[in-house]
Amino acid sequence: EPESARRTRWALQPKDWLRVALGGAVATDPSDACATALADPDGAWDTALLERLGIPHEWFAPVGPSYAAAGVLSPGAAQAL
Repeated sequence: EPESARRTRWALQPKDWLRVALGGAVATDPSDACATALADPDGAWDTALLERLGIPHEWFAPVGPSYAAAGVLSPGAAQAL
């Protein structure tokens, strides 16, 4: 769907979308990256595969360690919770 692709900014896993909604940080971890089948076994995005498939690398969140903090709860989200 070319029109949907033109409007796409991020391709996120559900918990990564929740992170954005709660604090604005865009990030993922190696296990979620690997679950897409678009990452190397170490969890880094497979840029060669993305290129072959014609999927923009920019759609995918930066990968950080699973144990690392990946954002801060925003005041608006804190109030809502």
